[in-house]
Amino acid sequence: MAISDTYLDRYAARKNRRCLSCGSSLAGSRRRYCGIDCRQTLRRKLNARTGLLKALNTRYASFYFTDAVIVMDVLPYNASEIFSFIYPRTEKCPPVQDFCRMSDTLGNAW
Repeated sequence: MAISDTYLDRYAARKNRRCLSCGSSLAGSRRRYCGIDCRQTLRRKLNARTGLLKALNTRYASFYFTDAVIVMDVLPYNASEIFSFIYPRTEKCPPVQDFCRMSDTLGNAW
């Protein structure tokens, strides 16, 4: 039963797709961003924070968000487990700004 619940959760998440940068709803099922400006904004923010991921000796990293939290998963080199960093979302702020706050906080802690 747990496998079908997971599949249903993933399927439901696909129906309510949102822009990775600003968080607005997306009409198309294949789109990740609502426009070119949003994609470029997110790209600039991610490029500015690559130094942190290099300092953490990161092989792979990804992030995702919900209405309540933003999560960054990191897999360092020579590690067999994924480390997740969870940061609470602020109201009325786009996900890209919450990601910047999370990575700044992580950088200060490191």
